Amino acid sequence: MYEHTQWLGYFMYDVTYDNFPNSLSPSLYEIALRYFPLGDIRIEHSELLYDELMRGDRDGFSEQNESYILIKDIQHDCLIIDIVCLHIESLRLSITLNGRQAEEDAVDSCLNEIRISLLKEAIRYQNQMFTKVSDNAWHLASGLSHEIVTQHVIEGALKTIAYSDAAIFRIYDETNDILVPVAMSGFNDNYYDYAVSPNESASGKVFKSQKTIILHSREEILHSFTTTSPVRDEILKSNPVAASLLCVPVYDQQACYGTLTILSFSRQYVFNSLAQSLLETFSSQVALAWRNARLYDERTESLRVVEQLRNQLQAQNLLLESSVNLYNAMVSLSIKYNQLSEFIATMSVMLSVDINYLDVLGNQRLNEDMAFLTWRNLSQLKHNKDDFISLPDDPRYGVFPLESDGGLLAFFMIKKDVLNESVLSIIARLKEFVIMEIYKRASSVTVENKKTLSLIDSIRAGGLTPELEMNLVRRGLSLHKYILCVRLEPAWIDAEDIQYIAVINALGKDVFGKNTLYYFDAGSVTALSSDSSEQKLQAIENRLSAGYQQVTGYKAGLSSILKSAEIVTAIKQSRIALEVLKARNRNGMMNFKHAGIDRLLVKHSSQELKDFITDTLAPVLGENDKSGFLLTTLRCYLKNRQSAVNTAEELNIHVNTLYKRIKKFENLTNLNLSNSDDFLMISLVCHMSQFYLD
Repeated sequence: MYEHTQWLGYFMYDVTYDNFPNSLSPSLYEIALRYFPLGDIRIEHSELLYDELMRGDRDGFSEQNESYILIKDIQHDCLIIDIVCLHIESLRLSITLNGRQAEEDAVDSCLNEIRISLLKEAIRYQNQMFTKVSDNAWHLASGLSHEIVTQHVIEGALKTIAYSDAAIFRIYDETNDILVPVAMSGFNDNYYDYAVSPNESASGKVFKSQKTIILHSREEILHSFTTTSPVRDEILKSNPVAASLLCVPVYDQQACYGTLTILSFSRQYVFNSLAQSLLETFSSQVALAWRNARLYDERTESLRVVEQLRNQLQAQNLLLESSVNLYNAMVSLSIKYNQLSEFIATMSVMLSVDINYLDVLGNQRLNEDMAFLTWRNLSQLKHNKDDFISLPDDPRYGVFPLESDGGLLAFFMIKKDVLNESVLSIIARLKEFVIMEIYKRASSVTVENKKTLSLIDSIRAGGLTPELEMNLVRRGLSLHKYILCVRLEPAWIDAEDIQYIAVINALGKDVFGKNTLYYFDAGSVTALSSDSSEQKLQAIENRLSAGYQQVTGYKAGLSSILKSAEIVTAIKQSRIALEVLKARNRNGMMNFKHAGIDRLLVKHSSQELKDFITDTLAPVLGENDKSGFLLTTLRCYLKNRQSAVNTAEELNIHVNTLYKRIKKFENLTNLNLSNSDDFLMISLVCHMSQFYLD
């Protein structure tokens, strides 16, 4: 859709004959004197108007054409000739013959010469108008854009055509199949809303037929509307209907671009073939200028796009250069600093952005405001890897998670008030680099873990020797008087080394002290901690119980606190305690000393243990004990060391009822509590049923 041009006023055509008022009078005087040398000759201005005479009775005209009307009147000895012109001054020629009659031949000859003189003036006027058309065409040609062309179109049309009070320039919108006003003068602004379709109104018909239309009256103009239009009806309320209209197509050999319409509000019959010829000539120049403007706009748009692409390419080159420089700086710093926390601290200074950092490897750079943060509470935040979230405890900070393949690796914490587009771009590059560095460092941790596993295997195979003890010291574990072993298995570990490292870092921060050796394999993490104080190792067990006992998905097996020389036994006890916990299908923590007889059962699968229990207790577990009274009674009886009084009191039943239940249990299972073998069997299945039955 083309945009219209706003006009604050309108151009009024200056009546042409004002430019040379005495051009016709002298020649008329000479003609009259030549044919009536003895007559009194008088020439004066006539008040008659061409368009008013054309509306009336034309029978009295001696001659009439598109440029002038001649009216001859002979009154006694006075010859009166009214010369009513459209574009030059209308005059009245009076010749008094002083009692003589005018000869008919002389009158005819005089009129013929007047006609010749009028034709000369008409030609002179036409030449002047075509000169104006040429000047206006030059102005059109000087306008390169559509905006400038539309300004010259309205101005040129109003200056070219006499008696034009208003002008409308419409351009065809092919998408919507309508003619849209893009420039106008002489109407209110709401006229821009008046778009017409082809064949609707004079403009539509002109565009469709590519033929000029001239309408000489308001009636003809109103009659030209072929369809009703609420928009037009509303616009006509605040805009006058013209008295005359001339509409020409704006087209060239390639296309018809629209229409150009001029209107006169006060006078009818003022647009003739000369006006048509002038406006058609002008409109052909408009079409040429419009096509050139379109080509210019297309070329300008192409240049703009090229310039935009050039600027984008330049910006991308600058961005690429800065990215390369940033990457080189990060590589250099990562080589210089072994710890990621030191690397982040230096990058913060270089970028003038305070970056708080915490990662899965245990590296951290936190200012005083962020000191309360831990890996656990950050990793529990709901986040989107492509965006940052507000830190719940301090909304001034944005938290940027660093993820790879769905796994959390690190977090950036940065104040939001510094997060502009440039900083965000740098953070994105820094995230990519840090993720790569974390994996590099994780790979080195994996290598060291393999060495630790090899060392542990050697200790388990040949016992603790002085050489192996020295190797433990080199790997971070100095053996003091006592040792504690913990084997922990998170449910969510899926053999990703980076996840093992995350668990180890959490344990090191929350539970264990510095003198601890960690290693991981087969879905579990093992920690060996040694100290001279048995109480300090007990405190580790307490912290582990407080921190992980209720955490969903964690299982931890603990050894007893043993002498350091019993390191192999400690490792074995933690493994057995974990296996007992897994066999019972329970989360939480199990100390080896609480594993009881279950330590003997860890080599059997949970299903095997369950089958043993159900085979033994099948008669009791069936229809005979729907509410589980018998099994509950036997468990309570054994717990109270076969004391009938204490058992009945705890169950709140009579002693006789207790004996009846015991007897029923024995009858159903064919087992007798008085028989030592049966007693052992009953005790074992009652104990196991607490852990291995659903």
